Amino acid sequence: MSMLLAGCANADEPTFDSSNPVSCMVIFGVAANGAKQVSQPAVADEMIRRASFLAGQHGGLEWIKKVMPQSIKVGRKMEAAHDERATIRLLEECVAKQNADPHFNVR
Repeated sequence: MSMLLAGCANADEPTFDSSNPVSCMVIFGVAANGAKQVSQPAVADEMIRRASFLAGQHGGLEWIKKVMPQSIKVGRKMEAAHDERATIRLLEECVAKQNADPHFNVR
């Protein structure tokens, strides 16, 4: 749940938007929590690594503190949408976007 509390976006932006760092931060947190619940620690660790990288790109802990309210709103919108396909698609798009970033692959 802690990674669910990070991101940056206007609260009016679409919830399932992989071009918005808050959406990716939130979905990585959701995926990490889900993986922990079904005893997949390697997947959880990978999602946390991805969320940490994203936060680092935007200013680290200070950025997280600054955008916490927006990320909570996005997380609530995702939960309220109950749209599993959109959620999976967002995760896939965010992962693909990070995988295409040469700085991510260096880590």
